[in-house]
This record gives sequence, structure tokens and C-alpha cells, in this order.
Amino acid sequence: MAGIWFPEDNVAGKLSTPRIYAADNEAFNSSVSELHFVMTLILHESTATKSVPLLNVDGFATSNGSSVYRTDIWVENGVLHYRTERSSDGRVGTKGESTTLLPTGVPVEIVITMNASRSYTPDKLVMHINGTRDTVVNLQSSKNYTFPWYSYQEVSLGYASKTNTFAAGLLITDFHLSNIYNASPQKNTSAISTYQTIWNSDFENVAEPLKIATRRNNIDSSLSWANSDDTKVIWTDGNTIPTTGGGGDAGAGGIIIPGNGNTTQVQGVITENDLFVARRVMAITEAQLAVTDSELTKHAVLDSTVSSDVDGTYTLDTSPYEGTVFVIAADDYGTVWQPDTAYAVGDVIRPPTFQGYVYLCTLAGTTSSTEPVWWLDTDGSQSIGTAQFQAKPFSRPLAHGPILPTIIPSA
Repeated sequence: MAGIWFPEDNVAGKLSTPRIYAADNEAFNSSVSELHFVMTLILHESTATKSVPLLNVDGFATSNGSSVYRTDIWVENGVLHYRTERSSDGRVGTKGESTTLLPTGVPVEIVITMNASRSYTPDKLVMHINGTRDTVVNLQSSKNYTFPWYSYQEVSLGYASKTNTFAAGLLITDFHLSNIYNASPQKNTSAISTYQTIWNSDFENVAEPLKIATRRNNIDSSLSWANSDDTKVIWTDGNTIPTTGGGGDAGAGGIIIPGNGNTTQVQGVITENDLFVARRVMAITEAQLAVTDSELTKHAVLDSTVSSDVDGTYTLDTSPYEGTVFVIAADDYGTVWQPDTAYAVGDVIRPPTFQGYVYLCTLAGTTSSTEPVWWLDTDGSQSIGTAQFQAKPFSRPLAHGPILPTIIPSA
């Protein structure tokens, strides 16, 4: 896993596309006023009472003119918000907000889809959080001013143009955007006409971490995000909020990691039902640590890894921290099942409506176009399209500690 980290002290960093023309192969057709947005994110605990912009789309009439319509998606006080409006006077086309508070410190998948032309009002703006449809409140929707796409378009992550604010304390590990309405939480995979465009960024490619894979009219192309401040907005290899530090340096979010420059490690073995298993393992400080230029104190995630599926072993580098830690082991929650999608052996998926089970791919293949009837029998594999999966109960996270790391003195 990999992602883009907007640290707590970010004040001007964002990812943005160039201004693109609606007729371009990589752009969104301006005659389609639909939107489907998927993002997997982790919010830092400091964002619980703050506003965190996620997505901005600005629409322009000309290649160098001012914004005509804007769409903003953001989190405020833990609540997910959507708003499309006319830029000149702020007249609202469609807006609404979730009722479920987004948690901090853990991955959350959010899905928003919008089509103001839907006859049933609740279907005009639909929100899903971790695969479950949420109740949208303060819903207002009018076709007159709901234009998420216009003649020219700019798209940004971690920014809101209406308030000119930037994300701080946000990690994005997956991004999907299309102009194809989809009331389910699945990503759109088929763009079969010039009226349909799909964008995806998973930030996994180390050589091209800011690549946007695009598809329109069954033609694949690409764009690249431009980083306005690459000293702040950084690529990180992992799906946990990054921390750094050594001998009292400030880590991610300004947390000061104390230490004497020594190498420190925590090692162990993860088993389930007496069998060695691969699990995401992380080390978290037992003590709350000081934060730079603040009276706050916070726990820090020192390292994260995956235990071996052969012998269950893991090693966590907790350097230079020499205090006690808690070790957390978490089962693979997987990704929400997608139709017509290729899966490899070892991939883990889960139903859009979680039932306590995840499904491990045991034979590579492509899923069918319709959602399967999910089963709970764990004895063997069953087919979903040409791929096969085995059901597995999702194990609750396990914690162990406090543990004193092994200290390896520096030379």
C-alpha cells in the first residue's frame, strides 16, 4: 500500500491537475452532470474538530477564465459534506452531509454519487461509509446549478476552492472519480462512450506515484497530479499515517520521538487457531509524546509491517524510541467487491454490506458483472465469475503489551 500524506502543518500543499478541455480524451464530458467519487483515507486525530478538504472540481468557461461552477467534498467535525454551486454568487445546486461521524486513525472508504435528475430525492445524493449507505441530511438538489463539469476543468485533492483551504492531517491511499452515477459503493470500471470518463489513482507505482489512469470511450490514457508543495505533501509507502524521528526529532504531525540514536526493535509471531498467519502489525507508543510547538501529547505509530504467512514472524523497527509499546495485529479487511474486475491469488474482498466475513482469492480470474450471493461456508472455494474465493471470518484486532523493545546500541 502507498498514499499521499498531508501533514498537520500543511498550509498550501495540494495535488492538482492541469486545466483540461471537456472534449479531451482525459476530461469529463460537460453535458453529463453526474459524479461518482471514491476515496480511502485516514484522518489524523487532530482533524476530529476541524475542516479537511478532500476533493475540489472547478469548472471554467474558457481556458484562462475564472471559475463558473465548483464542487467541494470535505470533512468537517468528522462529518462528510458535498456541495456543488455557481461560483459567482454561491447559489447551491446540490448539497448534503452524512450523519455518521468518520473515525480517526483508521482507514475509511467513502463513496459519494450525485445526479440531480433522479426522480427520487434521496437518490440525488448518495453517500456510503465503509460499504454502508448513510443517511444524507440537509439535502438540497436543483438541476439549475448542479454542474460538476464544465467546458474546462481543474481537479484538486486536499483543497477547497470556495474557502481556499488545504488539507492537514490527511492520508489518501486510493482515489476514484467518474461522471457515471452509481448508487452502489462499487467503483465504476466501464467507460464505453465519449460521455463517460473514469479516473483512478492508487499511488502504488514508486516510479510514477502521482499518475492518474484515465479511461474514456474504452480508450486508456493518463494524467499526472502536480504537487504545489512537495516539501509538505509527500508520498508514503504504507497505509498508516507516517512517523519519522531519531534522537528527539519531530515525526509526522509534529510528534517528537525521543531516543538516544539507538536501533530498537520488537519481534514476535502471529498465529490464529495455532496456525501461522499474515497480519498487519503495528507498534504504538504506550506513552503520549510531546508535539512540536504545542501543549498536546499524542500516541505515535512507530512502524507497521505484515507478518510472514510461512512462520508468522514479524520485526518492527521502533527506532529510536526506547519506551514500552503496544503491538496491534489486524486482519486484512480487504476491498469492497468490484464487478468485472481481475483479482490475483491472495487478494481479499468483502461484500458491499459487510457480514463479518472476508473472501480470499484462491484462483485468479475476473469477477462477474453482478454481485454474488455471499456464503459463510469456510471449507472450500466458490466461484465469482472466473475467479474463486474462500470465505473467512474477519478476526478482530489483537493487542499485546506493554512491550519493551530490544535496544541495539549505536556504534
